[in-house]
Amino acid sequence: MTTRYLEYLERYPARPRPTTLRHLAAALRTTPAVEKLMPARCRRLIAPGGVGRFAFVTSTGPVVLLVNFAFVDATIVVRAAEGTVIDGHGDGPVGFEVDHIGDALGQGWSVLVRGQAHHVRDPAELNRMRQDATVWPWPGGEREMYLRIVPDRITGRRAEAR
Repeated sequence: MTTRYLEYLERYPARPRPTTLRHLAAALRTTPAVEKLMPARCRRLIAPGGVGRFAFVTSTGPVVLLVNFAFVDATIVVRAAEGTVIDGHGDGPVGFEVDHIGDALGQGWSVLVRGQAHHVRDPAELNRMRQDATVWPWPGGEREMYLRIVPDRITGRRAEAR
């Protein structure tokens, strides 16, 4: 790789080819620090549940909200209060993102789920969600509305500082 081309990459937005990036990594004696994760690995990472981001589009633009979630039957389960913005977007396309960052080790991962959200309204399914989906929203209060996100696509990445 010539010095002139490297200067070009530093000054102007560019999309160098993968081979160019490999040559650059070799010249710098480093390796790419981002690894794509397979969907099965992504599911294992989010299976314990925890905290994630519920994302949807409104008439004024995208909205991303922090929520507690559980992973039940390969779906994401979220609790919301009736009449909230999450309740209002509980039947449609959404995104859901979960990540973990380990500053001490300089590594982390991120999983993005895209799919359809659905209100859980069937009494039998709702009863099952109350038993199987241990979701305790941090803010507390009445949050008796259960939403499921059925994944259409799951992608993830793992990153490591080198």
